[in-house]
Amino acid sequence: MNGVSAQALSLISRSLQIRLLQVGEPPGSLTPLANDEPVWKLPLRKTYGPTKIIGNHMLRKISSLVASASLCLTAVPAIAEVGHYSVGAEGLLIATLPPPGVYYRGYLVNYSADTLNDKHGTERSGHNKIDVHAFANQFIWITDYSLLGGNYGMNAIVPIQQQETQISNFGVKGDAEGVGDILLQPITITWHAQQWDAVSMLGVWVKTGDYDSDRSVSIGKGYTSYMFTLGGTRYLDHEKKWAVSATSRYEKNGEQEGTHLTPGDAFSVEWGISRKINPLLDVGLVGYDVWQLTNDSGTSVFHPGTKIEHHAIGGEVQYFWRDTQLLINAAVYHEYKSEDTFQGDTVRFTVTRRL
Repeated sequence: MNGVSAQALSLISRSLQIRLLQVGEPPGSLTPLANDEPVWKLPLRKTYGPTKIIGNHMLRKISSLVASASLCLTAVPAIAEVGHYSVGAEGLLIATLPPPGVYYRGYLVNYSADTLNDKHGTERSGHNKIDVHAFANQFIWITDYSLLGGNYGMNAIVPIQQQETQISNFGVKGDAEGVGDILLQPITITWHAQQWDAVSMLGVWVKTGDYDSDRSVSIGKGYTSYMFTLGGTRYLDHEKKWAVSATSRYEKNGEQEGTHLTPGDAFSVEWGISRKINPLLDVGLVGYDVWQLTNDSGTSVFHPGTKIEHHAIGGEVQYFWRDTQLLINAAVYHEYKSEDTFQGDTVRFTVTRRL
């Protein structure tokens, strides 16, 4: 969460890591809601989750296509985040993607922590603190082309970040800002059924961020990561007022430049339980869980055999602003457990619009 004087996305360096409605016809004709409701309902062949449409414009929630780039603590590999993806970037209806079209989503994220835990989850002594601010720009294109029975698409994320870090026991103190590593996901497939949605993606984190192994804090991570995403949303009632959604990601990391260190593979799950209050407002519980599955390898492993793990829970509100056709999300997360990394809180704001 950094962002060259902005506040926003990625979700923390340390372990930091969009719905329609449905009717039974193919998209095309718009039908006004009953009781002079100002929002429109888009008939679908199956179910695209809740979509908000004003006049002839439709704006929907773009699911977790995102990932968000995070910063790295290169001087202290043991407490660095494993992989690029910053959990907490997505929450409610995370596995429900929009119908064909081009979309933009902007993220403002702030992560702050003053607790650094060891491999047992016990707080380390000393003055340890991290503040990450980020502004990330995501561009999503969902096409009409069919692949494996779903809609084919692609997306990319360009994060701008700012970070300040201090870890007294390891002599780490510094700050950095700039454009981070970019995520390219050329393969995205989204499926929609009567009572469920699903998504699968394959992407790569490119080494575009500034990185220097001699600096204690860098915007880039200095290595390439490959990420596979799989998720689903289940609607618990016919009106789709209640929904449970979760998305998992597996990251395979490459060797870091100048350190001969290869971070271990990471597995994360982000989830959300939502309740539609009215056609414009959704609220719910959100959370994330991250596990480092394999050990770091190479000649510069700081604490051999240790693995990063962290868990958080929070709340999210989603509101569709009709006048501006913007879908706005606000969320807060509290990490209640972490091992071998920082433990703190995240505040996230997102804005989504169809272009």
